[in-house]
Amino acid sequence: MACERATDGDPLILAAPGQIWELRADVDPDDAPAHRLAIHLRLTSPPTLYVSDPDDPTGDGEIDEMLLEVLHLYTLASWDVRFLAAPTAIG
Repeated sequence: MACERATDGDPLILAAPGQIWELRADVDPDDAPAHRLAIHLRLTSPPTLYVSDPDDPTGDGEIDEMLLEVLHLYTLASWDVRFLAAPTAIG
């Protein structure tokens, strides 16, 4: 079930720091905080994200708190590989 939800792009499974999410084409931009969101931090209780608008013309990089459920308005666009866990040696 987890694999199916991941391939469907479920934010509950996928959302992580270093990602950029883009607004889905079927969503009204007035219903969303920004066209694209960069995730900086994910908390589990309550399911919360700290995000910024990577396209902010002011360049302030203001970080806002957002409930994870809002990310259902978006699709995963990119994932910065520097945030992936480093491989561990066995042996």
